Amino acid sequence: MIGKLEKRLLAGIAILIGVLLLLVVYQNAQETGTRTYSISVLVHAPSERFKKGLEKAALDYNVDVHLITTDEPGNGEQQEAYLKRELQTDADAIVLEAEDAERMQAFLSKLSAHVPVVTYRRTLQRAGIAAHIGIDDYELGLRLGALIAARSPLLPCLLIAPRTLDSSMQSRLDGCYAALQSAGIASRLLQTDADGMTQALFAQEPHTLAVLDENLLQPLCQLAPATDTILGVGYVNGVRAQLESGRIAGLVVYSEFDMGYLSLQAAALCAARKTPAVTESTFYIADAETMYDAPVEQILFPID
Repeated sequence: MIGKLEKRLLAGIAILIGVLLLLVVYQNAQETGTRTYSISVLVHAPSERFKKGLEKAALDYNVDVHLITTDEPGNGEQQEAYLKRELQTDADAIVLEAEDAERMQAFLSKLSAHVPVVTYRRTLQRAGIAAHIGIDDYELGLRLGALIAARSPLLPCLLIAPRTLDSSMQSRLDGCYAALQSAGIASRLLQTDADGMTQALFAQEPHTLAVLDENLLQPLCQLAPATDTILGVGYVNGVRAQLESGRIAGLVVYSEFDMGYLSLQAAALCAARKTPAVTESTFYIADAETMYDAPVEQILFPID
């Protein structure tokens, strides 16, 4: 016969074993990523490729993604309001492309460090940033300048950039200027937008037209003189035929799919109290000859 004391002892052991089993199951769930994390992604005008990268990482790391975009570039006030709202919803981590770096640094400096922040593209000088997934825009500009020197060294160069230069675009421009100056190629800057671009903006004599913002590629192809050589950075779906035909002589490209994937991956790892790697993008040259070769094909045309 088992006495009352023995019964209580056995019951206590059973409860202890049950608790230990629950802890093991919880730990395994944490390690295998079966917990669902809520992660807010605050970026400006993400491309479809970037979104596809987010979607793939969300599936791989069990993430509920809250994608928030600002209505206009540089609107730090609006982005700060969005960020405050997301923090109130108990987000496990934040991916942030700062619209106004100075304002965002001041705001984040007042926060406790319990919510990991992963910066995308624009770094922030703040202790406690968990990770950075970036594009070295100065290096991107250098690569564009080197492409101009290699493909069209004898023509003067017209650099085409948006009307408003944020820090990323300014870095691209500085890098391109440095490479062109080193190669002895004369250049000047044209700042415009898609709606304001007209044929009257372009000189009659042949030029190299170097586009620092991929969103200007399509209208430029429609309006630029046929004698001009077009080079640029990035890619948009509407210029596939121009790249195939050689109308666009070459583009410096990087994987926006990877940028979206790595940003969310880093945030998920931070939420799980793991340490992600600091990652910068790798650049490739896309032209009529390379656009269907790996890895350029995957960058231009990511599989659904």
